[in-house]
Amino acid sequence: MPFTYSDECHFGHRAEFIGVGLLISDAEIPKEVVDAAREKLSNDPDRLRPDRKDKDERTLQRGHFHASEDSANGHSHLCDAINVIGAGEFACDFFDNRTFATGAPQSFIYEEATTMAALHLSTRNSVTMTFAMRSGLSIQTLNSWHRKHERTLAESVYELPFDPILFPQCEFRVVSMKEPGLQVADFILWAYARHATGDPKWLSRIRAGSRTFGKGRGQHRGHLVLGPLVQSEPPPYGPQDMPSHPDEAMTRDDALNFFVNGVRLLIHLRQNGCPPHIAHLKDEIDRIADRAIQPLRSLDLVEDVAFMYIRLADTLPLISAGSTSQEKQKFLLTKRLMSLVLQRGLINAIRTRDWFEHKRQLILEKQPELFRI
Repeated sequence: MPFTYSDECHFGHRAEFIGVGLLISDAEIPKEVVDAAREKLSNDPDRLRPDRKDKDERTLQRGHFHASEDSANGHSHLCDAINVIGAGEFACDFFDNRTFATGAPQSFIYEEATTMAALHLSTRNSVTMTFAMRSGLSIQTLNSWHRKHERTLAESVYELPFDPILFPQCEFRVVSMKEPGLQVADFILWAYARHATGDPKWLSRIRAGSRTFGKGRGQHRGHLVLGPLVQSEPPPYGPQDMPSHPDEAMTRDDALNFFVNGVRLLIHLRQNGCPPHIAHLKDEIDRIADRAIQPLRSLDLVEDVAFMYIRLADTLPLISAGSTSQEKQKFLLTKRLMSLVLQRGLINAIRTRDWFEHKRQLILEKQPELFRI
């Protein structure tokens, strides 16, 4: 089960920068990691140095590391402990308040964190997402932000249907900074923040298979792989499987068949059950499938079918590397079509939703067998 740990920081002479970091680990970061670092700090003879003594005493008294308040001794021992972890991934974004996100509220920071998690997670397994306690932050709020950003990801499929996106079950935790994974995430984010302001020392001390840091207008972005770089399996499809002119490659009959097949998929899962890794979607699948065979007119239903299809497409998955070129093309065209339905403000999207709902009504009236499994 993957675990993620999210942290944020403010830095700069006038705290003009905001940083958001995300640590991803295949296993929970064990307590022994930070305990060993604190033990070494308590026995460090340099702890008696006048310029470090007070900071080190405060670190030991509060019982956890906090990079912006720790001394170089604390940084050194925690960095050594992180290098022993051996595997993990860290991503961060920094925003300049003066040019990009002026007056960004706390909600912006955590919305960014949930977005980063959705973008960087590449697993079908259940994920535990851990956040540090902050005023106003609750599991309910995190669930709401996560749902919103899942919708944003589904909408993005229209432009990039050939990029696989997974929608695993996510369980949120809001805990104190004594959580070992949060202390590790805090240190790496702090090291990147130091790098952004011209001091790369601590970032360079973290043992990494790869390390990147880029700058853009009002924004900095970093990515780091702890331990050796492991080559991931290539996705089962790519841009080469997408028609160069997708609108011309699909007829109206094709579009209707794609939508009908999407409804049939949900009815099939309703009747036959869901695999364990998508059990978190079962109740919603059941509700949508039940509504799909009812004659009550509903444009929301068309959107619900489309949103659920996109969440299932790669998570189930509905395609594999061994699928034929024709099957992959059909799959990508269906993903793109379903994402079109979710677009706001596009006349073509509105007309497509209306047309699908009209056709659904006709099927229920004249060909209900099309929705029978």
